[in-house]
Amino acid sequence: MLTYIVEHNALMSRLVPGEVRRRGISEYGRFSTRESVTNTVCHRDYDEASNVQVRIFDDRLEIWSSGKLPPGITVDKLRSERESIPPNPLIAKPFFLIGYIENWGGLG
Repeated sequence: MLTYIVEHNALMSRLVPGEVRRRGISEYGRFSTRESVTNTVCHRDYDEASNVQVRIFDDRLEIWSSGKLPPGITVDKLRSERESIPPNPLIAKPFFLIGYIENWGGLG
């Protein structure tokens, strides 16, 4: 999934001060793309038979996966500080150990 997004990501050129050549900059940064894919895998509802969907439009990137918000969590609460409780800890822990999840309450 990450490879697909990187391969279909628009590249822009940017002149970097002190360098002669232009540098190719991805439209969607590698860090934010990796974060999105990691969240999709870790928070997926594996009881559902649906597929993960990646859609790249002219003006946005969408990654969709089945799943629900945990009990007591609302969209507004997602925007504030809160404890992280992954629904799939056996899947999320290896991502934490290899550094794809930078901070996780209870796993440090």
